[in-house]
Amino acid sequence: MSLSRWVVVGYARSEGFGRNIYKVTGNTDINTDSSSFSSMADMSLTFTPKRSMVYVNFSASGTMDKGGNSDAQGYAAFRMMNGATQIAGTTTIATDRSFSVSGSGGIAFYDSGGKSSNYFDNETITSTYNPVNPADKVSVSFSFFNTESTFDGLMIYNGPNASFPLLSSGSNYNYYACPNGAYTGTGLYSAQGKTFTSTDASGALTFVFTSDTNTRRAGWEASVTSSIAGPPTSGYSLDTAWNTGFTMYPVQVTPGVETIISIQWLRDGNPGLPKVLRNNVNTNRQRSHRNLTIID
Repeated sequence: MSLSRWVVVGYARSEGFGRNIYKVTGNTDINTDSSSFSSMADMSLTFTPKRSMVYVNFSASGTMDKGGNSDAQGYAAFRMMNGATQIAGTTTIATDRSFSVSGSGGIAFYDSGGKSSNYFDNETITSTYNPVNPADKVSVSFSFFNTESTFDGLMIYNGPNASFPLLSSGSNYNYYACPNGAYTGTGLYSAQGKTFTSTDASGALTFVFTSDTNTRRAGWEASVTSSIAGPPTSGYSLDTAWNTGFTMYPVQVTPGVETIISIQWLRDGNPGLPKVLRNNVNTNRQRSHRNLTIID
């Protein structure tokens, strides 16, 4: 025979919550570009309460997008309204991180002598450029190129090392410091004015330069950039998520009198901060939503 005892440590009074539930869900993409409060689309309920206290649940999430290719951080403020009276407020933060992936800039790529000196004799130098982001492709553009023709050559490989396919110049000197396919000299097989873009899955390019025992030249000057595969683009943005809400927030009302509970929002008004805070309900359901529920 066993004896069981139950001890009540707490309980919820069900009579404190009504059986009437009013609910609305946002089903359109919305944004705000205002530093003054305005109504949040679909976030309003009109009802006639049966009790003197109702409980409000509100939740919303979305992303922040400043637009353009620049970094930003900002805030969105939300407030709950009973008619024209504010009864609660909250603020959320989000960031918009943008990365430049193409353009006239880039990393300078020189021979061993740098911008103003000749390269050295008896060199074998390997340089590999990898994209920061996996989806990107490295491009290298040569604005100047001058090596000892036939005897000092630059080999370019479509991948992260010299075992990958050669991007050949078409030369066929077959010299130890200027193998077949090397870029060399200032004429037909020069790299000057040419741009090389990786098509390898890694997005990388590898350069191997070899010089022989004598006769040095000015070398080369090039710019290394990284661009997204596919159509040209000037940048892309990483728009981070935000979320906010109220849970079982008690609101005093007058029984039998029509009541309007609504949500308003604004963006942070400081200069330089984001223009748009977006709630992508249709296009990104897994992380964006907004709904308002009232329990009477």
